[in-house]
Amino acid sequence: MEKLKFLRKNIVIFVVAIIAIIVISIIIRYSVEGETNLPFRVSKIMLISNAGRNSGRFTRK
Repeated sequence: MEKLKFLRKNIVIFVVAIIAIIVISIIIRYSVEGETNLPFRVSKIMLISNAGRNSGRFTRK
């Protein structure tokens, strides 16, 4: 009986460790490679910014 508890405990720990390793490897792979299968096609990216301009709308006088 004691041996069976020990075996079950080790099997559960092993399965949880394998699942954790798989999840961590997927997270690292996604972080390095990024999304490869986008649901849309990105052809052009336009960046619009007015960080350098002072239009006077939000300035204090």
